[in-house]
Amino acid sequence: MANKSFYYSIPALLIGITLIIIVLIESNQNTHSVLIHEHDGTDYHSHEDGEYHSHRNESVISVDPESRLPIVQDHLQSGGYKTAQVTIDNENYFLDIADTNKLRQQGLSYRENLRNGGGMIFIFDQPGQHGIWMKDMNFAIDILWVNKDQTVVHSETNVSPETYPAVFTPPVGADYVVELAAGTWAASSTISW
Repeated sequence: MANKSFYYSIPALLIGITLIIIVLIESNQNTHSVLIHEHDGTDYHSHEDGEYHSHRNESVISVDPESRLPIVQDHLQSGGYKTAQVTIDNENYFLDIADTNKLRQQGLSYRENLRNGGGMIFIFDQPGQHGIWMKDMNFAIDILWVNKDQTVVHSETNVSPETYPAVFTPPVGADYVVELAAGTWAASSTISW
């Protein structure tokens, strides 16, 4: 008889332990809200789910401390790249981040196309006249050289793969290079994050 009651008490014990664990997890969750206000007027609030949310209704999981780019997807979800949200002429774009030598060298090479509203942002360790070429590219792009204050210091539009091995460089230094689908950028366009 003692053995039967022992076996009957195991499920009750497991249920009790599970309930204790749930209570502990819920009581330890971060319930305060953090506000990040960007100079372009975007407010990011952290919520109880631990994510940042902007008034643009996109889920921001973190903000890059150097560039202040809002990160909306981590590298495990985007084929090895983190993804940042930027705004061009009031439209949201989701750019893969190339912030290592390996990712910067790969760039958009070998891709068949860009997803709608996609592109890439290259983050460099130092500002400079960073050169871009069209090696192993399969489609035309617009290339922007951008400073930390989000000013476009130079652009090349509708750059085709046939221009390889030419290297495109800006006349002045820049902190970032942004690559977008050809026809996205116009002289009157603006970019922000």
